[in-house]
Order: sequence, then structure tokens, then C-alpha cells
Amino acid sequence: NGRPRPEPVQLPLLAGTQELVAVACPRHRDAAARFLAFLARARLPLRVGIFVPLLLLLLALGAAALGHRRGLEPAVAFFQLLVGLTVSVAAWGYRWAAPAAPARVPFPAHNLFLLGLRNLLWIFRLVGAWWVVRGALGLLPH
Repeated sequence: NGRPRPEPVQLPLLAGTQELVAVACPRHRDAAARFLAFLARARLPLRVGIFVPLLLLLLALGAAALGHRRGLEPAVAFFQLLVGLTVSVAAWGYRWAAPAAPARVPFPAHNLFLLGLRNLLWIFRLVGAWWVVRGALGLLPH
């Protein structure tokens, strides 16, 4: 591919009280800013959508460790379904969000820098879709 690569542009970030700068290609900078703005604005529902099912799963795992395994399978399915829906909303909902400057990072910034935004989005999309299917199937009567 002989085409020249576009010069990366800066994306100012705010992670807690720390100011960071990410770089993005000019074509994807706006999408990255919208994604982070959406996550920051929707942080409470997103947290509830992950931590409530996680709490229920932990309770079911504790009960199973004590010999009460009956609720474990539906708890796993419920966890997968709700977390899958939550990350799917995060992976697709940002498209309609307005960008914010600086972009607030509502999760540990190292996740963004280690994985990269595109990879993080694809993980959310693929794992989210898979967990929605698995969770829904797991809640069906056997």
C-alpha cells in the first residue's frame, strides 16, 4: 500500500484528575471522543448493568460453594445476558453521542491504552453478542 498514512491527531483525555493525551487517526478521532463521552455520560446505568449481575453471580457462587447449586445455572445465564446487553449498548450506543472535550475516561485508562479503542469496541461487540445469546438460551426452560 503506497498511500501515505495520515498524521495522527491528539485526543485530550481526563482520567480521574489526571490529564492524558491519546493519539488517533484524523478519521477516527471524533468516534473515539463520542465513545468516551457516551461511556462517561452513561456510567451509572453501565455500572448497574455490570455490577448487579456480578453481585447476583457472586451470591449464587457462594451458595453453590455451600452445597446449594440449584440457582447457579440461572445466575450464570442472567449474568451473561445482562452484561452482554450492557456492553452491547456501550459498543453501539456511542454512535449517537456528542463528543466532549476533554474526553473523560470512565474506566482505568490503561485498558484503553493496552487494548486500543478499536479492539475494545470489537471485544464489547463480539463478547456482548455471544453472551446475550448464551444468557438467553441458558434462561430457557430445559
